[in-house]
Amino acid sequence: MFPEERRAQVARIIDETGRVTVSELARRFGVTEDLMRRDLKQLAEEGRCQKVYGGATRVENVRERPMSARIDQHAGEKLAIARKALPLVGPGQTVYLDMSSTCVQLARLIASSGVGSTVVTPMVDVLVALAGAPGVTTLCCGGTMRADLSGLTGSIALDVVGRFRFDAAFMGAYGMDAETGEVSTFDADDGALKAAAMARHPDSGFSSIHRSAVFFIFRYSPFRFW
Repeated sequence: MFPEERRAQVARIIDETGRVTVSELARRFGVTEDLMRRDLKQLAEEGRCQKVYGGATRVENVRERPMSARIDQHAGEKLAIARKALPLVGPGQTVYLDMSSTCVQLARLIASSGVGSTVVTPMVDVLVALAGAPGVTTLCCGGTMRADLSGLTGSIALDVVGRFRFDAAFMGAYGMDAETGEVSTFDADDGALKAAAMARHPDSGFSSIHRSAVFFIFRYSPFRFW
């Protein structure tokens, strides 16, 4: 294998997994750790990864990555999460689906499941997924359209959400502080709407079936694992 081909494969692995170590890459490609360090150094200089102690991580600025670019990424993992969440949606319930690419997967499952429920959402893709779904009443929050979030935020959305009481609320998050248990998002308007929706759920704690990456910008909820 030529060095350029190896580095291209390494870059692809970093993009897919988010983090790699020098030792595991050296074993995988059958090269020395010194050679793999040089590969990672070159990839970092080209802006294709971020060097860290013992390996490298993906270069990613989620804040600048619109929702449209995230919808189909890691679709298998998101679908698995959505399948775990679907049994929490019961007949006759009113549920909130947040602006989240995983919530799009959940909306598609709700649409095909035949569960008669009312879904409130600010997200355009969720509305599309539930359009025409038998037995499902879908309500849009209204508000100011945010193309980067593929959804609506602002005072109108906050007012509408405040008029409901949700049996279940499925929220997206960009990160979690393992020490404080706080959940965060990059956008203040998005965070305010998330917090408002959770306040309309009888259990104001934040539970999750998926561990998220950790970033700390706008904190909107405490967190606990199921």
